[in-house]
Amino acid sequence: MIKFLHKKVFLLACILTVCFGFQNIYAQTDVNTTHISNNGSGMITFHVQNTNSFGIIITEVRSMTSVAGGATTVLYNPVAYTGTTWTAGTVGVGQNGWVLAGTGTAAVANAVTPFATGPNLVTIPAGATYGFAVSCASLRYQTLTLGAGVNTFSGGGVNIKTGDGIGWSTSVIPVTPSIHPRGFIGGITFIPATPPIANDAGITAFVNPLIPTCSFNDSVSVTLKNFGTDTLTSASINWKWNLANQTPIFWTGSIAPGQTTDVYVGSVMYGSGDNLYAWTSSPNGTIEPPANMVNDSASIIGLLSGLSGTYTIGGIAPDFPNVSSAINAMDFAGICGPTTFNIRTGAYSEQFVLGQITGMSDSNTVTFRSEAGHRDSVVFDFTSTAAANNYVVNMNNADYFHFEQMTLRNSGVSFGTVVTVSGGSDNNLFYDCKLETVAATTTSTNICVIFSSTGNDEYNRFEKNSIVGGSYGAYWYGSSTTSLERGTEFINNEFVDN
Repeated sequence: MIKFLHKKVFLLACILTVCFGFQNIYAQTDVNTTHISNNGSGMITFHVQNTNSFGIIITEVRSMTSVAGGATTVLYNPVAYTGTTWTAGTVGVGQNGWVLAGTGTAAVANAVTPFATGPNLVTIPAGATYGFAVSCASLRYQTLTLGAGVNTFSGGGVNIKTGDGIGWSTSVIPVTPSIHPRGFIGGITFIPATPPIANDAGITAFVNPLIPTCSFNDSVSVTLKNFGTDTLTSASINWKWNLANQTPIFWTGSIAPGQTTDVYVGSVMYGSGDNLYAWTSSPNGTIEPPANMVNDSASIIGLLSGLSGTYTIGGIAPDFPNVSSAINAMDFAGICGPTTFNIRTGAYSEQFVLGQITGMSDSNTVTFRSEAGHRDSVVFDFTSTAAANNYVVNMNNADYFHFEQMTLRNSGVSFGTVVTVSGGSDNNLFYDCKLETVAATTTSTNICVIFSSTGNDEYNRFEKNSIVGGSYGAYWYGSSTTSLERGTEFINNEFVDN
């Protein structure tokens, strides 16, 4: 069965601001996680560890939701709970040591956005580790593998920790967490718990090479910022290529407080996989105190050019062990030309999320196809157990992806969706695939094979596929009767047992 709602015929209608205080303009450091969005619920816990010899003030906490406009809450606890069984009771304001840090509203969907911002959300003393919890009805996170260990994301002497014993989740607070381990998606911004000083400089970013890039030109440039209260007239810029220290640059000029300038520091023959580091010293000929050195440096770890051409996934000596690692590479490096991933013959137990990739277009498409050239040679089989993981392929604001000649199967009993399309995902193709779920007599959309709901996903094409099982073969639901989708095509597909 194929069901279309609100489409009459599917082929035809188918930096913190100055108002937060003078102090917060200076010595600001971000720490972000790199977890990917593959699941969601109402809250998640994580740790923030301050390894510095001075206290820090957290001025922003960020995370991700699947729906814009939801109410967001951030809590902290001076006691950072760790354990593979949750025994710390309810997570809620004023309960079991939890303190409200701030609230807000999710400004955007499916992207990291501020959950709480302020001049002093939380102060963490030197050497202390605090527990944190963020909550929103449509919160996103990454489901992690139990036993894989603790993940640490660092910057300026501060660590965000997720994973085993730390990342707990369930519904919105107040609540007792019950799902584990989960990976917090987001980050924090902090400043030293000290007043600004007169002479304070730092490197905020690399201007060249700029990630993502499609060509390396050997030139290295950085952005120099004046974090001090006096005009910056000189500073040393030190830099390193992999393990080799390069000749420092002694910069002179004039930068007003809070302003920046770009500086060329030299040239090296960098390439894919290389690391670059840059840091300042001697602002205006002075020595900075340790508390103000947290903003001095920037780095690029694992320099990559954008992907283009043909790569292999799975099997012996592949370019990527699985689809998720290929997606991570595209997320980091972008796309520089038409890209094809040939998937080696075999069975894969994997689900994956696709979103916007820098450089993709109608000419720079990304294709996943079986290397053997027939749909039975590559089988992705995932068993969904809840609404949050009810997909094999989740396309959220994803454009110009092609899936060709493979089997995508969801073996879940109560939750069995194979492909979800949402968030304005346009110009995608499923060709000569078998899209399969369990046979069902219910009309629940939890077990439809292809699902697109409450948004306009346009110019997507399903051609020569076998669409097997489920409550509906395809359930395609637009925004409204006054905002119809365009260009959706189902051509020569076989619908079986739905």
